[in-house]
Amino acid sequence: MLMLWDWHPDVLEFITIKQTAGLVTNANLSVCVSNAFMKAVKEDLDWDFVFPDTNDPEYDQLWDGNLDKWKELGKAVKVYKTVKAREVWHTIIESAWKSAEPGVVFMEYYNQMSNSWYFNPVIATNPLKVA
Repeated sequence: MLMLWDWHPDVLEFITIKQTAGLVTNANLSVCVSNAFMKAVKEDLDWDFVFPDTNDPEYDQLWDGNLDKWKELGKAVKVYKTVKAREVWHTIIESAWKSAEPGVVFMEYYNQMSNSWYFNPVIATNPLKVA
């Protein structure tokens, strides 16, 4: 399973990559959808694609993929693009219709429901095949 957060600057390309044959094979794709993103979709708000400032002198030591933790440390993030959240959502829906990819994983909810919340957050998952 390949997963990318809804805030990542490359998420639009990630969402549609399976529409071009041969670019990504033998992998399932899912977008990690945050509560904030779904609120922005519901309220037709703008959505920023962001990433930590890689020029930060502590980037290599501190960046672990957790954007909220990065921000809590007072670290800067760069906004790469702003779009309507509903445009991103519709791109997910259209791509899933065209290529059966990507799926969505409501990762914050997943972690709230996880029985290992006190030990370690879930950062990725693998799809379950139900017979």
